[in-house]
Amino acid sequence: MTTNASTRPLAGRLIVEVGGSIPVAAAAKLFSDYGADVVKVEAPGGAPMRRIGPFPGDVPDLEVGAFHVALDTGKRSLTLDLASPSGLEVFDRLCEHADLVLLQETTVDAEVALREALADRYPHLLFRECCRAGGLGVMSKHPIVEESYLEPRVGWFPAWRVVVDTPLGRVQALDVHLRPPMSDGGSWVAGYFSTRDVRREEMEDLFGQLDRSLPTIVAGDLNEAKITVVGVPDVPGKAADIFEIVAKTGANIDMI
Repeated sequence: MTTNASTRPLAGRLIVEVGGSIPVAAAAKLFSDYGADVVKVEAPGGAPMRRIGPFPGDVPDLEVGAFHVALDTGKRSLTLDLASPSGLEVFDRLCEHADLVLLQETTVDAEVALREALADRYPHLLFRECCRAGGLGVMSKHPIVEESYLEPRVGWFPAWRVVVDTPLGRVQALDVHLRPPMSDGGSWVAGYFSTRDVRREEMEDLFGQLDRSLPTIVAGDLNEAKITVVGVPDVPGKAADIFEIVAKTGANIDMI
């Protein structure tokens, strides 16, 4: 049975997708499935996910990769260079209808600039400075009826839980900044392989502090990364040999 988009619960809502990663694309796809108009902003040359296989016939093609087809169907695509003034101008016009904006790594100067430029558009503003990684910010067009500043119990940085009273009902949002892949000794190499479980534990702890009865948006700096190994000989078992060494360091390996 086919459901007309206009009859779905999020019909008429605009969602702007920026980032290009698989988790972001998957989350935006859910909004699309419920009728929202999702616009995927891609850098010139296409989002990174377009380059992830498998591909039909093992021939790389930006239009037919399995993840791109599965997660971008039903969306509109817009190519913008966000490093250029013209790209930023278009992006600003695109986002002027956003109901809620969640920010990480804010500074006092950034807060002042945002309040001066956007207070009329977003009358409900929350900013709080934190620590060496900067603060958190919430900008909403609709009243914020609840807010909880969640001090870190597992990772390094706090999170902010807010409940917004929207025309569709109350929506809960969690603004997070997870621990970066850095070891306690300050090594990014060792931290890359040893801290993924910490971020999982952080999210489990934060989820336990949410109201499970409310629709929930989770956004922020998740500090996850991926690596690509090139130049591997096309020999059966060679890739497995390489990643077996990496796995012994404690890293979680996903093979596609």
